[in-house]
Amino acid sequence: MSTNVIGVLGFLFILSGLFTSCSNQTDSEKDGLKGKVKSVQLSTYSTKSVFGVWESTGEELWKETKHYDEKGRYISQEYASNKFIPKYEQDILVEENQYLENGDLAATTKFKYISKNEIELIRFHENGDKLNHEVKYFENKRHSKTLGTDYLFGADSIKYTIYLIYDDSGNITQRKIVYTDEEKLYNYEYIEFDDKKNWIKRLTFIPKNGKEPAEIAIRKIEYFSSENNVSSNSNNTSTNNNSSNSNNDFFGTSEAQKLIVAALNLPKECTEKVAVGDEVTLSRLKQGGAIVEGFVNNSNFHENYIEVSESNKKYFLGKITSGGSDYPSYLFKTFNLDLGKIEGISVNKENQTAQVRFTIEYKDVSPFGRILGQYTSEGGNGFRIDIEKPITAEFNFRLFDTGWKLEITESIRGYSLLDQIIYENAR
Repeated sequence: MSTNVIGVLGFLFILSGLFTSCSNQTDSEKDGLKGKVKSVQLSTYSTKSVFGVWESTGEELWKETKHYDEKGRYISQEYASNKFIPKYEQDILVEENQYLENGDLAATTKFKYISKNEIELIRFHENGDKLNHEVKYFENKRHSKTLGTDYLFGADSIKYTIYLIYDDSGNITQRKIVYTDEEKLYNYEYIEFDDKKNWIKRLTFIPKNGKEPAEIAIRKIEYFSSENNVSSNSNNTSTNNNSSNSNNDFFGTSEAQKLIVAALNLPKECTEKVAVGDEVTLSRLKQGGAIVEGFVNNSNFHENYIEVSESNKKYFLGKITSGGSDYPSYLFKTFNLDLGKIEGISVNKENQTAQVRFTIEYKDVSPFGRILGQYTSEGGNGFRIDIEKPITAEFNFRLFDTGWKLEITESIRGYSLLDQIIYENAR
C-alpha cells in the first residue's frame, strides 16, 4: 500500500471545517468563514514566548491551502505534494479525489447523506482497499461528533470518536479524540482576527502536556477583488506598526499584547526583603514551612541568620545591605508578574483609538511570595496583594503615523506604570 496516502489524523485536520449539515450555506460559510473568501492558507508552527507573548518559532509543522470560487464553493485543497479535488452532482459534494504530485490518484472519498444531520464518508485507496469509514453528526448546523474506523494498519483497525465544542462565533474551542485505550484533548484559543472577523491566529493547548501552547496556527486569507481593500491576508494587519494606511487602523490581540508587555516591561521577577530583626515576619515564614529556623540576635544584627528548608533554597537570594544603611535584610524571590489574558478590545476607527482590558497574573509563586502576600514598588512602598486573584487593568491606545502609542491620563509620583496598576488593585 502506498505510504503517500495521508493518514486519518491528517485527513481529519484537512477537512475538519468542510462538513456541516445540509443547508443553504456556501462551502466557505460552512467552514466558518465570513466574506467573499478566495483562499485560506493555514500553517502551524512550534511556539516561543517573546516578552510574554506566544509567537511562531518559524519551524513549520503543517501547511494546507483551500480554494473557493466566487460563489463560495470549495474547488480544491493542497497539502504538501497532495491535491484534493471535489466532485459535485447537482451542487452536492459526492466525491473527493486525492492526487499525488505526479498526478496519480492516491485515494477517493465518497459521501452519503443519510439525513440532514448525518453524513457517511468512506475513503478508498486507489487500488480499492478501504482506508477509513466515518459517520459525522451535526447539531445546530455544526459538526459535533464523528464515529470512525481507520483501516490504514490492516487487520489492526483503529476505532475512534471525535467530539467538537464551539464558541458563540462558530470557532472550535475543543476537540477530543477518544480511542479504545486513550484520549487526546486539544483546546484552542483565538488570539487575532481580521476585519471580517475571521480568525488569523490561534493557539493549540494539550492539557496533559502543561500550560504552554503546543503550536500556533496562522491563517492567510485572500478575498476576491471586491473585498481585497479590506484585508487581503493575515500579514496585512496592524501587528506591523508601519503598515499602509488601508490596514494600520486594525488593532488585534497580538498588537495589544506586544504594546502592553513593552509598556509594563513584562515579565518582571519580584523579590521581597525581610529585616533580619523582624521576628514577627520570620515567625510567619517558619510557621508556613518556608524556613526551618530564623535566629535573631538583637545585639548584633550581622550575626543573625536563617536556615532555609532544602526545597526553598532556590528562592533565598541571601543577606543584603541596601539604601546606604548597614542594617541587613534577607532577600527572597516571591513571584513573577506577566501578562495574562486580553479580555476585550474596543476599537474606534474614526478616532483611531483602541481600549484594551487585560489581566496581569502572578506566576511561579514561591512559598515566600505566598506567605508574605506583598508587592513592593520601585519606590519601596509595600502593597498587600491577593496572589490568587489576577490584576485587572485597562489601557487606551491612539494610532499615530509612527504606530500605536499608549495614552496615559494621570500618574502617581514615584510609581512606575506597573506599580500604579497594582496599587489601584490593592486598594
